[in-house]
Amino acid sequence: MEVLHDAFFQPWRFGRDIVFTYGPWGFVTTPLYEPRTFAFVLAFRAVVGATTGWGFWLLLRRAGFAPWLGLLSLVLVLPPALSSDNSAFSLPLVVWFYLGLFEEPDRKRWEVSVFAVVAAGIALTKFTHFVLAGGLVAILVWREVLIRRRFPTAALIFLLALVPWWMLSGQKWGDFSTWITSSIAISGGYTEAMAAEACLHPLREIGAFGVVALVLVFAVPLSLPSRGRRPLSSHLIPWCGLCFILFLHFKAGFVRHDFAHAPTAMFVLPAMGLLVLLASARDADRRRLIFMAAVVLPVCFAGYAYSLRQYFSGQTPAAHFQEFYGGAFRRLWNLSDPSAAKSALDRDRLGAQAKIRADYPLPGIAGPCDIYSYRQAILYAHGIPYSPRPVIQSYSAYSKSLARLNAGDRDGRIWPPNLLMEAVCIDNRYPSTDDGQSWPFILANYDVREATGPLVHLVRSERPRTIRRLDLPEIQLRFGEPLELPAHSGQLWAEIEIERTLLGALLAAAFKLPALTVNVDLASGAQADYRLLPAVAAGGLLVSPLIGGTVGVGIQSARAAEDFVRLAHGGTFPASHRVSVIRIRTEWPLVEAYIPKVRLRFYTLNFE
Repeated sequence: MEVLHDAFFQPWRFGRDIVFTYGPWGFVTTPLYEPRTFAFVLAFRAVVGATTGWGFWLLLRRAGFAPWLGLLSLVLVLPPALSSDNSAFSLPLVVWFYLGLFEEPDRKRWEVSVFAVVAAGIALTKFTHFVLAGGLVAILVWREVLIRRRFPTAALIFLLALVPWWMLSGQKWGDFSTWITSSIAISGGYTEAMAAEACLHPLREIGAFGVVALVLVFAVPLSLPSRGRRPLSSHLIPWCGLCFILFLHFKAGFVRHDFAHAPTAMFVLPAMGLLVLLASARDADRRRLIFMAAVVLPVCFAGYAYSLRQYFSGQTPAAHFQEFYGGAFRRLWNLSDPSAAKSALDRDRLGAQAKIRADYPLPGIAGPCDIYSYRQAILYAHGIPYSPRPVIQSYSAYSKSLARLNAGDRDGRIWPPNLLMEAVCIDNRYPSTDDGQSWPFILANYDVREATGPLVHLVRSERPRTIRRLDLPEIQLRFGEPLELPAHSGQLWAEIEIERTLLGALLAAAFKLPALTVNVDLASGAQADYRLLPAVAAGGLLVSPLIGGTVGVGIQSARAAEDFVRLAHGGTFPASHRVSVIRIRTEWPLVEAYIPKVRLRFYTLNFE
């Protein structure tokens, strides 16, 4: 989050210098307080909030709701919709879609155009929002051009508004296509790399979302006029829009599937129920309207209440509402004394940075520095200039092309004079997975200065070493078969190629793939299980020695730092670190998501 705020003031180009899931305006979606961007965040969020409320009011007025009933409906749907940063910024896009969808042909269209300008800014906060906005624009163009036979003004305004929003963020227009390309690359690998649960493990939560989604989908025909013949497109366009919105929130909520992601899907449901009800209020007959209000909205709120119980320690909707509105009123009250409120934020920020410095003490580092694999906040807390690699978080370099971006001197990239290395991964990945392709370059071009706790300080070498690679014969094995590794005394690297089946490709597009695990037998007789990312393994990683031994990956470990120092110095490792046998398994073998034959190419590296 610090990097996103800092990037607004640095000459960093998104898609080139910064490759991440966020865009150049992404910092406005984060809860982090940064003094330099505070005014921008307040202004952007105020515009988004005011526009969202205005859009609901326009829809309520069109539906003919009494003012008190409209206010009550907003009071009910805002806490769940705005409690997740992702849904808070996707909601205005959805409101804009419904405004454009049910706009009267003879009505002025400036209101929808205002939403188009705001939607363009939201689209540049995160690539997920860009995809949502782009899909909804395409559906609106379909309706305007093919059905109503008129020019799609709002869609054109959206596209034109992307230019000033992009330029106002300090970016060059020529980099826009590069940001799109890199975002597609990082989004395309997200499902396989970042899924945190098995395919069928969270059935109850997904089932709850599915039930509510089906009710909404079947309610769409009820939201259309009940008299007279209507063309098929009148049913199809709202149905496609709703399905698209629900699908994107489903993927955002249940691919990673934890307390931070699942609410993204579940908390948007009450707002979707209200929007479908507003769409039906004007044209549906009384019986349909009663059904919508009595069935659809309660079902949507039931899904939201279930999510609260699952992910927020049994919290009730009443407690959540009290917490939401209590926090909102406190923040509004603080605005009565802005200087005192800002002083409190500054104290909290300085206190947080002091805690980071206490947890991660560092020696004096002169000059720019990068940090592996993540925790950039350490550099900001110590006031060290940050010099980022393209994919700023190592765990996000989860494809062959993304890992290659971070692997060496390419495209004029200049490596910084200092590196901080913390040899840890997330999600129990194999210890050398994150940015493993860049390790040979680092080992050849950097020297160890010192190790401090879990961090190793590296400095650019005045005499870079030459890398000599010795290839070993290629080996094939099937899932679950043990493979005895070639005899080795030093470092054994491998390129592991695992290909998806057609079913696997479809499963990845619709939901997520079963995880692959690698079980290793160490020369000492111990065993350990880790997660293996196929796209990363295909680019190459250190198989043996096992960095950190059998220490759990993702745990702050001084032993992993000691092992990296030993690796950099070409030292020998004890038997507890040398891998003798590996087995590659699929987490859910009943589904052939991967071709069962695995190709492995081993090689050794010598640094001279």
